[in-house]
Amino acid sequence: MLRQKIPATPSIRRLPFYLHIIKNAQSEGYEFISETDTEVVAHLIASELKKHDDFFAAARAAIAQLRGAFALAILRKSEPG
Repeated sequence: MLRQKIPATPSIRRLPFYLHIIKNAQSEGYEFISETDTEVVAHLIASELKKHDDFFAAARAAIAQLRGAFALAILRKSEPG
């Protein structure tokens, strides 16, 4: 497990609705060690991988939960296989 560290105030580097995503991830046992949107998205994709066999389906499901303007480059060492 990763260690948890969530500050009380959001920074401009975070996704707009990250707190809801963090709370859901924490309820699944994920812990946060940074204050970045990168870690939030990584945990969200990891969570979706438990529900989807396909990495791309998991990434799409994770992205569907994000709001606001953002750009992502999602890489996985074992993909495309």
